[in-house]
Amino acid sequence: MNITLRFNSLLWGIFFLCAAQEDSVLSVRVLLGSFPITEDISIELFSKKGLTITGSREPHKKYLFDDLVTLRLKNQKIYLEDQKDESSVLLLEAGDGHLEFDGNKYSGTFYVYRTKKTIDIVNKLPLEDYICCVLRTEGWPGWSKEVYKVLAIACRSYLLYQLRQSKRTKRHYHICATNAHQTYSGVHSDQVIKQAVDETSGIFLAYHGQPILAMFDACCGGIIPARIKNGINFTEAPYLARSYACSYCKGFKIFNWSHDISLSKFIDLMRAHVSDLESVDDIEVVTDNAGVVQKIIITDDEQRYTINGKKAYSLLPFVKSFAYTCQKKRSRVVFKGTGYGHHVGLCQWGAKELVSQGWDYKKVLRFYYPGTNFMKLYKKASAIIPDSQTSSLVHTAGA
Repeated sequence: MNITLRFNSLLWGIFFLCAAQEDSVLSVRVLLGSFPITEDISIELFSKKGLTITGSREPHKKYLFDDLVTLRLKNQKIYLEDQKDESSVLLLEAGDGHLEFDGNKYSGTFYVYRTKKTIDIVNKLPLEDYICCVLRTEGWPGWSKEVYKVLAIACRSYLLYQLRQSKRTKRHYHICATNAHQTYSGVHSDQVIKQAVDETSGIFLAYHGQPILAMFDACCGGIIPARIKNGINFTEAPYLARSYACSYCKGFKIFNWSHDISLSKFIDLMRAHVSDLESVDDIEVVTDNAGVVQKIIITDDEQRYTINGKKAYSLLPFVKSFAYTCQKKRSRVVFKGTGYGHHVGLCQWGAKELVSQGWDYKKVLRFYYPGTNFMKLYKKASAIIPDSQTSSLVHTAGA
């Protein structure tokens, strides 16, 4: 297996959850890639202004490279060029503080972790820089600064929640760079996004003094989250149990979607889970009170196969949400759905419409995360202090 990484030279004491900070700036570690240690991997590292690599086994020893170096994983051993390194962690630093990984440019530093099962590539950078970067991929081009303020606070809240989780699980990263957490693909030059992040710096949403699991999707499809039967622990996250609908995304094209495929293609997709499926006589979709698919029942002659909603979602790559119908029409299967995503938390297109109607970022976030408070991180203080206009809570904390 060959993987090319080009490095172009170009916690919860987050004040009160992390035990200690490595430096004076609050930083985040993002998992960019994880590769099985049993596979042979070749990694190219490149830096126009030089690349320094330090290993945990011999921290006094530094590898200095002018331009290109190849890191190889072979027989579960790491080699820099042809020299074996027994370190469990490698620190990679570019001359100008900017690295390139798999076609995307990142600020900060990189770590290569060797565990019993994987080789993990982790990017460390300041928290606010991460928020600025992540908004490019989690937001939509051309949106206003006020909408990006909404997204900045949601993304920051979600990150702080994950920082707390990482401390509990003792993992060597805080958050993933994929849509398993938040999609992150490095630096950009969008000044509107940068201004939105700067003007909301440190602000996050809290429930009972702790950052919330600020889930969001592109379009909620009008689903009322409190009626969703499975998937979310509303006892632990009552702020996600919104008991009223968002109708503000209804006017956008993204609200409705449809897709039809041949019956033979549908059968092929389902065989990944139901290996003996040969034909389809009928398809029944069972939903909960919210309209979210709980299961699909396929009738094949006298056989009935039941596939739960999450599994069906994973088997059908064109399905954009969990709220849809599915009908067999002769030799075709027709899907019709609403929304884009999981229907929980902030609705991005709904937020865009609310902003266009004159709502500010605070009012929008209160609508989508009822019962939460705004709080703010102060980087050079040992406290998390609430936004004076929205909360009366004060939490002291040791750095």
